[in-house]
Amino acid sequence: MTNTSVISQQEWCGRAEDIQDSVQCASPALPFEANQERVRLCMYILRALFIGSFCLCDVIFAQQQQVVSIVSRPAELTTQQSTAGIGSPSAVPADRPLIGLALEGGGALGLAHIGVLEWFEENHIPVDRIAGTSMGALVGAMYASGQSIAEVKKLVTSNQFNDMFALRPAYSKLSFRRRQDRSELPQAISLGLKGGHISFGNALVSDDRLDTFLTDEFVSYNSANLDFDQLPTAFRAVATDLTTLKPKVFRSSSLPFAVRTSIAIPGVFQPVRLDGHVFVDGAIVDNLPVDVLRDDLGAQVLIAVHLTDAAFATNDAASLVGVFARAYQAGTARNEDISRSQANIVLLPDVAKFTSTEYDKSVMLIAAGYRAAEAQRSVLSKYALTDTDWKLYLEARASRRRSRPGFIRNVITEDEATHTASLVKAANKELAGKPFEEERTDHFVTELRGNGGATAFYETFDEPASGSPTPPEHLQDDGLAIHLRPNWDGPPYLLLGADVVAMTGNVTSSIFDIRFVDQSLGGYGSELRSTVRLGYLTHIDTEYYKPIASKGFFV
Repeated sequence: MTNTSVISQQEWCGRAEDIQDSVQCASPALPFEANQERVRLCMYILRALFIGSFCLCDVIFAQQQQVVSIVSRPAELTTQQSTAGIGSPSAVPADRPLIGLALEGGGALGLAHIGVLEWFEENHIPVDRIAGTSMGALVGAMYASGQSIAEVKKLVTSNQFNDMFALRPAYSKLSFRRRQDRSELPQAISLGLKGGHISFGNALVSDDRLDTFLTDEFVSYNSANLDFDQLPTAFRAVATDLTTLKPKVFRSSSLPFAVRTSIAIPGVFQPVRLDGHVFVDGAIVDNLPVDVLRDDLGAQVLIAVHLTDAAFATNDAASLVGVFARAYQAGTARNEDISRSQANIVLLPDVAKFTSTEYDKSVMLIAAGYRAAEAQRSVLSKYALTDTDWKLYLEARASRRRSRPGFIRNVITEDEATHTASLVKAANKELAGKPFEEERTDHFVTELRGNGGATAFYETFDEPASGSPTPPEHLQDDGLAIHLRPNWDGPPYLLLGADVVAMTGNVTSSIFDIRFVDQSLGGYGSELRSTVRLGYLTHIDTEYYKPIASKGFFV
């Protein structure tokens, strides 16, 4: 009877995972099994802090070698001749300057950008160019892709937006054996053993939900090598290249990939790999990309939205988190000061009383951005369009919106982990020769992620018929590329867990678990599992799974 009770409790824990995982990083307390989760969260945060500290120090020292003299710019148009932005759409109507908006990173504080854009629309101020970093890149991409302010506001106040910041993947999205691991070892610590080195991982937050959110949100713009000059509003996203310690400006790629790279906060989200380089959040090197507006996009009126940091409190120095957060601000403040001096107009939302994790304060943050634009009405109003010209501007923007992917004629896979033909066959059977369906594609990619051995995402592309070039009027992508990339720290993995249960007044049941897991050993879908259980229940076993069909059968 005792053994049955223990098993039932573990199964209940597994089924409650989705509720537990919905607790965001911004939450002041963890209501479910609080003590154990606080320990887990503290370990994650410590890991994130050390990773982020090394990254930050390298880049800050590199920044000290940059030019230190800052020349103030007058609030007048940028009129120098330049080839920047030559491929971007012209201003509509044509007899006005190109207006650019630089959106700063800052976590939840970046939601204030929505209020700025809302005020611009209400007062008929056109935005021809947008450059964003981190959260500024996310908000900027939503607007640049043609979404209305009402759509953006609805999204950021929804649970879907908050769910991006869960610590672990949803239980329902895991494969069968990953559910077993979490159910049987609910408080286990996972150690990566890739390359014979022990690793606690490189991110605090799981990026599974973030990747799904971005691909769903930008499904029409998830096209490989998409030219960002041809979006409804020309756009740039900025990331930090850890390989070169320089900014990386995304001018083309799939839009979700560019945004995902720009918001990869060191130690919080996993770094992103591309062409032998490793990228993280762009805030470290260019948090307010006014220079990108001017030099890359050719904007003539440079408007920057700067998010004011909270004043430093002595108590902040008493915690590791507080010290790291302030050190991170010190690194970004320098490049922000340089950028502010280059702008013609600087908007200053009053967000000092908020923190970068307070996504639940979205309504107040949006209102702060709106008030900041209103405070500069006298300066901004001279760029307002008449009702007739505003209508022409909106029509020009709408004409550049992309269609959703159409009929998928071909599916290709990039499988850096195993290069298996079985994955190619399964992807084509499931997705090729059918109209594109977001839900079906998400489900297939989620199953790949759910095994826990690799990350996965997809992009669409044009598949020319019979080798002929795609005609310009063809706006629907009809090819699908699935990218499967091995995790940074494994496989294999070592899971360490413990379970102590009071049986009677003077008796406790103590169980210590050690589980070795190696996914894809012997091919895609294969797995070696060895478990050692010591204590009240002693158990040793080894299992090896080998799939014999694409769906459901294994030996």
